[in-house]
Amino acid sequence: MKVVTVDRNQLKTPEMAHAHLAELLAFPSYYGANLDALYDVLTDIQEDTCIRVPRLIIAKTCLGQYGERMVEVLSAAELENKHLEVIYF
Repeated sequence: MKVVTVDRNQLKTPEMAHAHLAELLAFPSYYGANLDALYDVLTDIQEDTCIRVPRLIIAKTCLGQYGERMVEVLSAAELENKHLEVIYF
């Protein structure tokens, strides 16, 4: 299983968060860096993958309202894709 850990220091802006996730998970070059595109690439993952995300994003400490929406996208993608697991630490 591929395991990646999101760096809390990369969750300061939506742009930084998307760039960090794209790098960690080797998203394709056409990745749109928005929540719809995030859902699309996460549901396309074919390799068993675990994404470790700092709990700060849940508490809105990172990214505020956008972080809350990102958590919703991560959860929806996890439900849709049997190869994806999201863990908050």
